[in-house]
Order: sequence, then C-alpha cells, then structure tokens
Amino acid sequence: MKRFRSVLLLVVLLTWSVDTLSASALPSAEKFLKDARACAEEFDFKCAEQNYLNALREDPDNMDANREYGMLLNKYLNRKSEAIPFLEKALLKAEKRDSLPETLFALATSYHYVSRFSDAKKHYALVIPACKNTKAGDQLKTSLLKYMEQCDFANSYVVPDENNMVINLGDAVNGPGPEYVPVYLAQDSSILFTARRISAHDGLVDGKDGKYYEEIYRASKTENGITSPEIIHPEGDASILAHESVVSVSPDGKTVFLAINGKLYSADYTNGKLGKSKDLGKNINRGKYQNHAVVSADGKTLFFSSISKDGEGGLDIFRSEIQSDGTWGPATSLGPDINTPDDEESPAISPDGKTLYFSSRGHRGFGGYDLFSAEWDGSKFTNVKNLGAPVNSPADDIYLTLNPDGKSGMFSSGRSNGMGDMDIYMLVFKDKVEPECNFQSPLAISGLDTLAPGAEAEYVYAGIPANASQLSFKWSTNSGEFSSEKISVKNASQSGSVAENIHLEASFMNGNTKEKWCANKTVQHKTVTENSVVNTVTTSAPVSLEAIYFDFDNFSLNEQARKAIARNLEILRNNPNLRISLAGFADSRGSASYNMVLSKRRLNTVFNFLIKMGIDRSRILISEAKGESQPVNRCTDGVDCSEDEHAKNRRVEFIIAPEV
Repeated sequence: MKRFRSVLLLVVLLTWSVDTLSASALPSAEKFLKDARACAEEFDFKCAEQNYLNALREDPDNMDANREYGMLLNKYLNRKSEAIPFLEKALLKAEKRDSLPETLFALATSYHYVSRFSDAKKHYALVIPACKNTKAGDQLKTSLLKYMEQCDFANSYVVPDENNMVINLGDAVNGPGPEYVPVYLAQDSSILFTARRISAHDGLVDGKDGKYYEEIYRASKTENGITSPEIIHPEGDASILAHESVVSVSPDGKTVFLAINGKLYSADYTNGKLGKSKDLGKNINRGKYQNHAVVSADGKTLFFSSISKDGEGGLDIFRSEIQSDGTWGPATSLGPDINTPDDEESPAISPDGKTLYFSSRGHRGFGGYDLFSAEWDGSKFTNVKNLGAPVNSPADDIYLTLNPDGKSGMFSSGRSNGMGDMDIYMLVFKDKVEPECNFQSPLAISGLDTLAPGAEAEYVYAGIPANASQLSFKWSTNSGEFSSEKISVKNASQSGSVAENIHLEASFMNGNTKEKWCANKTVQHKTVTENSVVNTVTTSAPVSLEAIYFDFDNFSLNEQARKAIARNLEILRNNPNLRISLAGFADSRGSASYNMVLSKRRLNTVFNFLIKMGIDRSRILISEAKGESQPVNRCTDGVDCSEDEHAKNRRVEFIIAPEV
C-alpha cells in the first residue's frame, strides 16, 4: 500500500523537494506524527486526525504536522475551509527552505472552495514554475491554467440568478458523509438517494479511496417530516459487496435505474422495495464505466453517461432509442457541442424534451463539476449555458434530477456550509413556477348597478389561487348594510373560476367591494340585464419577505432592521403554512474567516428573534451562514465600493421554501 505522504500525484510532477520531517520536531510530536501516518495508511482518518491534533498540541509550529493535517482536511475529509490555517502556517514555516508546491496547490484549492478566487488564482500561479518539462508536467500546467480561468469566470458572476432558488434538505437526509443522486417518487412521497455511510456493509471501507461503500437509501415524507433513511437493495443483492447507486426513475414511477460497479441496470419499484436488477444491455453498458441514465418523458429515449472509445474523452453523454422488442438500440454521442475532452455526465431531460441538463468539468464553470443546460434545435442539443450561482459553486454540483413538472428538482453539491461532504439540495426554477397570490389585490367593479327587487346577479372571479379552498364574498346595499357569502373552491387552480348566484332584495348594489381578494386575470360581472362589464385586475405579487440589513461589523438589530423583521413576522403569522430558510451574509471587508463568523452571529440574531416572537422552529428549515461569498453587487475583495454598496451585502435573507 502506498504511504499516505506520497498519494498525491502532484508530488512526482514537480521539481521542488518535499521534506519528510521537521528538523526541529519535538520527540513527543514525532511519535504522534508517526501514529497519524500509520492510521492514514489504513484509511483510518479519524485516528489520523486525532494524532495530528495531538502532535500540534505538543508542537503548534511543527511544519509537517500543519502541512499533513491540512492535506488530510483538504483531500480526504473534504473540510477544505478548515485546512486553510494549517496550510498557511506550513507555508509560512517553509519560506526559509524550498517552497512546497503540493502545499501551495492544496491551499489554492481550499481558497477556491471558499470562493476566495483571487487568492486561489495567485497560489495556482505559484505552482506553475514547479511543473516538470514532461508530458505529465504539461498536463498539470494545463490543469492549473484551467483552474485559474475558473477563478476568473467565478469572479464574473457577481450577482446570483434570482430565478433559481437552492435549499439544503437538512439533516433529515444529509449527514457528515456524502449524499448524492436524489430521486423523488411521487407515488409514495419518498426520496431515494445514494450515500456512503458506516451503516453499509458493516462499515467496510473501499481501499481505492478510503470511503465506505455506496448504498441506496430511502426516506419518506410524512405529516411529521421526513423519516429516518433506511438502506434498500435490489432483490437478492443485500449480501453482495458492491457500489450500488440509484440514478433516476422512469416517468411512470414504476422502474428505478441503478448504477452497480460501473454498469447500468433497471429494477421494478413497488411498495418501497426494489425488484431484481436487470442489465440495460450491451448497447448501454458499452464501455469500461457507466454511471448515470435517465429516460425521456415519452419513455422512448435513454440518455446516459459512459467512458467509451468513441467519445470525446473522459465521461461523455450518449443517447439510445427504444426498439420494438423493448431493448435499447445502438448509442450515439451527443457530439462536441455537449461533450468535451473532460467529463460530462448525469443527464436530465425536461418533460417536453427540449432542454437537456447535465454536469461538466469541461465547459466554463466555477470549479469541479458545474450544472449546465442545452436546448434542442430540431437536430441536436446546443447553446450550452452555465446555470450560474446560486446553483453552481466552486465545489462539485452534479446529479440534477427533475420533478415530473420540470419546475423543480434536486441535485447534489459539495459546497461549503453544507452538512458534510456532499449534500442534497432542492432546486426551484422560480421563473417556471406560477406566482402564488398573497390575497392583497382587490377585485374592483366600477360604477353602480341598478337591479329590480328580487333580481339575481352572477359574479364570476377568474384566476383563483392554487392554494385557495374558500373565498369570502361581500357586498353592500343602499341601506348601508353588508351581506356576505363564502364560496367553496373544490378544484381551484391559477386558471380556474368560481361563480356565486346572489339574490338581492335591495334596489341597487354598491360597486366597490369592501374585501381584499386574490386574482390575477379578469373579473366578469353579469346581471339579468343586457349590460355587462369586464374589468382587468392587476396581477398580484407573490408573497415575499424582506432581507434584514445590519450595521458594519455588527450583528444586533438596528431600528430599520426591527421594522423590516416586524413586517416579515406579520406575513409569517398571516400565512401559518409558510416555511422559510435563512441565509446570513457579510460584506467583503475583513478576513473571510471573520466574516463567516459574523454572518453566523447575524443569522443567530434573526433566528432567535423569530423564535422569541412565536415562530415555530419547525417552520425554519435551515439557517446557513455564507460569509462574504455571495455579494449582491460588485463589492468583492479588493474592489473599492461606497458604504451604501457595502451595506447591501450585510444581510440575512428570508427564503420561502416550496413544498418538497
């Protein structure tokens, strides 16, 4: 087995030397270092971490302990943000000797991960002179230049796309390890996903990467929340030591597609259980590795990712058509518009078949895998677009699965501020969702309508909100008295309508309503006379909650913040089914680590205030500190901005959560 200190391929590609032990290491620190390395060689990273921490307790300035612990956090524990101070200290101690390029590289990737793009680019550049003049060295140099370009690309996305909303599913599904490839099954309100947890195969570890084996987990959505996930296997596979992953579900929800040890399979899904796995055939399992597949809404086309000789390089996306005998036909590549010499995988297709979503390392992005879309032009998918922030991050953003309506879905991301390694997130395309009504727009009927005593009139209101079950209808007569009827809405939708027949004993009815209504289309007013009126009603705005803004270097609520949060509280109290997530931010002044702490304190201030004012904890799905990572304007590190511009970034955002 290779020694832990030599697993980084980068080491053998560089010209600079690497010291194995600090000359000044204290004897007690050396013992802990030796034990840490022994644990790491056995992939016992918990043991390794404890011994590195013991070594640093004995000798905080030990370069090797700082460097190796930083490497462990960066590469193996996926805690890149925590690695930064240890790697920085290791470099500081190394300045009197040869610089350590692998430490520079690890620090660059950690900076990249926490969106410190300028620092990342600078440290990537410092590694380039160390590349050997060999084929492998040239490849490394190409990669470094690519990472630097990713930093430039990420810096160009200053303002996130407000049409996309991303919400962490929380600790009911996500844990400290990796969770990915989420699949929602509407028929039993359950989520299937893949995870690598100690509960799989009695905690056995894969010697190739030091992580637990992949297993399929199932969690159900109930009235009380999401149930604890449980492992499910294809029938007869429970005792087989293998990497098993769910990848997608058929349009009718009856078939689940799986990836098992690099091959693609299908299995029947009934009552929360998987049937026997069935190989998708030689036209699909055609290369040395296949890891993802999805079927179009009509069930006729399979899109899948594969490493094959006829691809562009790495993982590529292919398509196959269903044949008359029910098997999948010969596969064809989606071509160079989609596939690059790098990796493209995890395709998803919109219900109308016109938009392809996929993840790529080859197209321009923020770092790692990014999510992209491409449009069907009648003959091929083209016009590739990066989905941008907040969907994409410097970490891997991958495995998008769409809900049947195509308006929302779930994906996996290893971004910072998650629950652990990779987490599952909900994604809502807000521009594809019909706006909800907030019961604020009046339906005005102009003028007075004279009716004979005993006459009947019918009022039809179009545009009833999807979440309405009952509307209150009021009118007044010339006597000044109000009458009221409640209208039940049995099958309401945004485009539906309801009608109510009204019997009047008065001689006329006032035209101005005394009640606020919800509508977004037109009002038709019909009487028994020949006169009729059609009034256009202004579209009502969706329910929205204000951001709470803070003073510089402060996390208490000022007067303006208290007024804003009071308005939000009124909306939350008037909409008891509304659930939210909170996100805290800071401006770019100060260090990234300090701003992360400051944004967390602001988050806690708002969270605790909401609880104190009677908002149930269960309505706040997640609160996430994001530091200075997502400014709403150009004010990133090093940019000269006015105080007003900086003030817009010192905020806590309220994000309304859709139904899962």
